Amino acid sequence: MSRDNRENFDARTLEELPSQPGGYQRDIFSRICLNMIRTGYHKWGFLKQSCHEELVKGRRAELLEKYLDWVIIEDRDKLENASRSDVRRHFYGWVSEQGLVKPPPRVIEQPDVTKLPRFRFCLYVDRQCLETVIQFQEADTGDRFFKSRLPPMVITVIDRCWTSDRTQGNVTMNDGGYPAIDGCDRKYVGWEYFNTVFVASVYNDLHGELDDYESYQRPPAIYPLGKKSMPS
Repeated sequence: MSRDNRENFDARTLEELPSQPGGYQRDIFSRICLNMIRTGYHKWGFLKQSCHEELVKGRRAELLEKYLDWVIIEDRDKLENASRSDVRRHFYGWVSEQGLVKPPPRVIEQPDVTKLPRFRFCLYVDRQCLETVIQFQEADTGDRFFKSRLPPMVITVIDRCWTSDRTQGNVTMNDGGYPAIDGCDRKYVGWEYFNTVFVASVYNDLHGELDDYESYQRPPAIYPLGKKSMPS
């Protein structure tokens, strides 16, 4: 049986992995693997500890953890009390400094490195998010069986490419009439609250788009199900 038609969780290097989607039958991190192979860019990641726990469960810790690169941008002068728009501009500037090279026009086989989640989306932690960390810690007794019942630790994922007048490919995300957030009454507002428990699989899913019509949770609802909302 060829590697492309069976599970490949025994792989410990990218070279051992298949280069086509059909080779990843039950791999929840298939997009991370495939895009590292196709782009040649071998760094990824958001929150290190949460990523580690998910990678272990998904049987990809040994292969993917060595490529996990945690970038933290701390600039009190520019980011203290910054709005999401300010953070987006700051992130845009950081991306422009990375020396990324877009593929030539009409080169379909080569993915655009600038569209990888690492350079398309940033994590933003403001005081509200920090409060959720405190709430989690105060409620945590150390019993792993009750961890799923604890208050969520929340981060904000911001879409670098979003603008208030940008037409989304998913037309339902352009619907208006919602309560205004950052001056926008459309369903998609260019950012989303996430429970940090799911941060590694979120990175994998963001090889698509943040405005997925099935999974996007408009703030103040919290991903993944929107059953919990960010405290006001």
